[in-house]
Amino acid sequence: MPKRLLALIFALAAMAAAAVDHLDPIALHAAAIEALRADDLRSAEILLARAARLAPDDPRIARAREALRKRRAGEAIELDPPAPRAARPTQEAASPGAIAPE
Repeated sequence: MPKRLLALIFALAAMAAAAVDHLDPIALHAAAIEALRADDLRSAEILLARAARLAPDDPRIARAREALRKRRAGEAIELDPPAPRAARPTQEAASPGAIAPE
């Protein structure tokens, strides 16, 4: 099995084990920061790539990607703390056109 595919499988397994919402760039960023702290650079790379696709203009994700680049180059890095999770609307409230219970 190619190393790249194996790394992707491990990253996806880590996301599933940590119950990371793979459509939430903030959750992906937080998981990537934890992976960086654990020196799991491949998982951090995969998580940050996904987060960057979902939120390309988020400066926290850009800083984390730069930190990953520096860590790979052997430089010391300082990581941002994970962003606080914002309150999310319930699925019923977020669904336009949903029928309200009587």
